[in-house]
Amino acid sequence: MNSRIQVSIITINYNNAKGLEKTIASVIKQKLVAKEHIVIDGGSNDDSKQIIEKNTANIDYWVSEKDFGIYNAMNKGIAVAEGTYLLFLNSGDYLLGEDALDVVFASKKNQDILYANLKTDNRVITYPAILNFSFFFRDSIGHPAAFIKRQLFDSYGLYNEENKIVSDWEFFIKTILINKVSYAYINKEVTFYESNGISSNAHSIKLHEQERENVLRKYFSEFYPALISELTEQQHELNRYKNSRAIKKVTSFMSSGLYQFFKSKNSIF
Repeated sequence: MNSRIQVSIITINYNNAKGLEKTIASVIKQKLVAKEHIVIDGGSNDDSKQIIEKNTANIDYWVSEKDFGIYNAMNKGIAVAEGTYLLFLNSGDYLLGEDALDVVFASKKNQDILYANLKTDNRVITYPAILNFSFFFRDSIGHPAAFIKRQLFDSYGLYNEENKIVSDWEFFIKTILINKVSYAYINKEVTFYESNGISSNAHSIKLHEQERENVLRKYFSEFYPALISELTEQQHELNRYKNSRAIKKVTSFMSSGLYQFFKSKNSIF
């Protein structure tokens, strides 16, 4: 590992030339010098290879060949990465502004995993500073804005290639929850996330749920049934609360013109 490289940015791509071009451009713009860019293309048959070849002066390593899925491609990138931290910035995702990496590494934090906020077309996705089982049961930190120490993959293994969607989530459960690696939240928007990938596809919802269940049973088999029962009851309680007449009235009022009028007059609202 080259200790002078702070971050290896790994971009995987398949037939997304337009998105890949945006991703590469955002990495080139970064002020941070101590970085490398690795592009793993799955043997695309669109213009992706031409985009890569056009930018070879700014790409430290690239390959275009058939792979066996998203996580196989990511693992290929990990194998050649030399940075202290790894960032998985898939084609179509891009870094926000030319100082996105500086924002992260100016924090002077040295935890095993650093994670920041994601931006999408219509919202900013933020995360809690404390990560626990309850959070990971329903969510995950943003993979395209998570900076993971390279050595964690040596200590705890690469991404599970048996999964098609949830192996980054599984990796965070394995490292943060089970092995208690250190982490730190950087409350800044670092990455724009193109939210039309496989995990965002409606057709993948069933597969996503099945893979999540498999992971939970794998690591928490002893108390999985009791856990599901308790969390299901909590969800029912939350739904009952959301559907209560009082809450509906408050929600209706807050969306009304009368509420907006009071708010504009600097009232207690």
